Amino acid sequence: INGAAACVDGKAIFGGCDGYLHIVDIVTGQASAKVNVSTYVPGSAPTQNELSYVGDYDGGFTCVNIDQKKIVWKYANSKNQLPFVASAAITGNRVVTGSRDKHVYCFGKSDGQLIWQFPAGEKVDASPLICRDKVLIGNMRGDVIILNLADGKRVASFELGTPIFANPAVTDQQIFVGGGDGKIYCLGK
Repeated sequence: INGAAACVDGKAIFGGCDGYLHIVDIVTGQASAKVNVSTYVPGSAPTQNELSYVGDYDGGFTCVNIDQKKIVWKYANSKNQLPFVASAAITGNRVVTGSRDKHVYCFGKSDGQLIWQFPAGEKVDASPLICRDKVLIGNMRGDVIILNLADGKRVASFELGTPIFANPAVTDQQIFVGGGDGKIYCLGK
């Protein structure tokens, strides 16, 4: 298990190296179900209401209904099968995630429709962060990129020059990012 578990309605939901999304009763610790999504689930499984979202090493991104214990929709890039390592961010009717195919994707939360796709220039293993109407991402080249949530257009970018493995954090007017060089970077006032 590489990602953090989501805890919703007395259930822990998480993926694993076995390719399943596991649903476990928090009180008893007993497995209540598992849904086969791929060969390997590398990140966390953010969950909102009954829908959980996971990427996989096969190049797929899957939405699972944890109440019905079935796949609702699945996206797979027909041009490559590079992993979705980043955990997704959810807001409103959208879910945003990054891929090792050097793109950031925004899908319709309930139907999986591709709303926009942004070429990030390098692998995106760090989980995106949605802050109001913006999306913050970090890539393995060391770029922090701010996108419009509505259309995926670049608003700003900052080059740190060191790989970014983890999601950024935001305060009122500052962005904090941990770099692969062991330093914490603060952007803003």
